[in-house]
Amino acid sequence: MDLNLAQTNLQLYVQLRRAGASQAEIYTMQKDYETACMLFGTLCRSTGRPFLCHAAGTASAALHEGAEFIDVRAALLHAAYKHGRFPDGKKKSTPRHKAWLTQRVGPELADLLTVYSGFSFTPEDVRGYIASDNVPDDLTLRLIRLKLANDVDDSHSFGAALGHKARYQDPTWLTLRKELSEKLGFANSAKAFAQALEECGDADWLDTQTEFVRVGYLRSIVNQTFRAITGKDR
Repeated sequence: MDLNLAQTNLQLYVQLRRAGASQAEIYTMQKDYETACMLFGTLCRSTGRPFLCHAAGTASAALHEGAEFIDVRAALLHAAYKHGRFPDGKKKSTPRHKAWLTQRVGPELADLLTVYSGFSFTPEDVRGYIASDNVPDDLTLRLIRLKLANDVDDSHSFGAALGHKARYQDPTWLTLRKELSEKLGFANSAKAFAQALEECGDADWLDTQTEFVRVGYLRSIVNQTFRAITGKDR
């Protein structure tokens, strides 16, 4: 089984169109992708894959699970505060960064990204959701779907085998996500995690020790000042 996740903005636009997105929505996604380029354009994942591919893939995975358009947008920009490099060259959520992001994407999405950045999704949290007899409220369910979409793309196409992350050394990490996806009715995600588990046992042909430089060079102070004066960072 292969979800055929989008890995470029163009593939994502095609997926949106086939899912019935309006022309205005696709135009909005184009603007969001421009924002993603500004935040993640110099970054790579630990597998060597450009971060922008991961952003598009996460949005694609969310769309495969029937997420509303605002949540697909959030999936594209899910890592804005954790990994995004803002115009001042810094990361993390600050009032200045949120103001910049709000100007770019609007207050609704900026607020959702703030909530997402503080949403805990540890193995203990996942076990709790699996064991609970209570149905998550609407916002929690949306956030879980976004977290799972992130992990679907991150582990896709032997990403779990190549990813230099401690969590992938424990097969229960993927198993828990598969079980939670099944419980919540996210069938595509469940199948994707099952495939990732199989791939982890069939990775001898890959050099899983290879690591990549993941952060591009920062702009010089002179360049940053020039961009601020000319308005290029607005």
